[in-house]
Amino acid sequence: IPTFSSTHLTILKDCLAAGKHVLCEKPIAISEEDGREFVRVVKESKQKVLVAHVLRHNLSYKKIHELVSNGEIGELRMIRMTQNHHIMDWPRYYRLMENCTPTLDCGVHYYDIAQWIAGSRITEVNGFGVKTQDNAPNENYTLVSFEMENGCKGYYEVGWGESIRATNVKEFIGTKGYISLQMKMQRSIDFEEGDLITLYHSDTGVYESINVRATYKDMYSQIKTLIDMIENDTMGEPTIDDVWSAFVVAHAAEKSVKGNCKVIVDNNY
Repeated sequence: IPTFSSTHLTILKDCLAAGKHVLCEKPIAISEEDGREFVRVVKESKQKVLVAHVLRHNLSYKKIHELVSNGEIGELRMIRMTQNHHIMDWPRYYRLMENCTPTLDCGVHYYDIAQWIAGSRITEVNGFGVKTQDNAPNENYTLVSFEMENGCKGYYEVGWGESIRATNVKEFIGTKGYISLQMKMQRSIDFEEGDLITLYHSDTGVYESINVRATYKDMYSQIKTLIDMIENDTMGEPTIDDVWSAFVVAHAAEKSVKGNCKVIVDNNY
């Protein structure tokens, strides 16, 4: 289901009624009510449904998850994430924003990544937004800070606009160092080596460079995951509970941006 998010629930129900397994683009819905119904239908279905949080299948993010889980930077305390797009095809992005804000559309990806790598749920968000151009259908630039159950804090910045500079920052800061990710397209040299993960150990002052030949959007691995769900009755990655959690965080972020206020996140389904 690669359609606009507002159509996902209806098409999902039709597919499952026809006995089909489903790979559905994120986010699962626009409204929280439709998102809750999406999850209910998935949980009650005999068919397998995988939501396309494709970065879960990216080898660079998998490596960062491994490094953090192994304690390479001590206790994770701060996550910095920026994904801004300098838009050259405004009509296309305008149509996307009419249907779904960048806060929700891209946000579900990165709130999921943050929770997965931190091993903790986001409990509150606080953000603001602005229209950087008058013809934007909604706030096309937003910055949302968040706090997690384990005390880790962070922010997610997203902007789609003709006057916005393209930027990509992914950094994870712990008590014993940090991990940063530089995509191969950002590298001025050695880009043929793939993505560059920099691991800094603050106790020794040693830097490690880790090259990962990753496919940014690894569709093949995503399809393999769905096949494994079908053939071996596995839970998939991310699970539908993970999908729901990232969705409600992104939805809370939207509320925070619109109200310019702190919003407590209820992860309970």
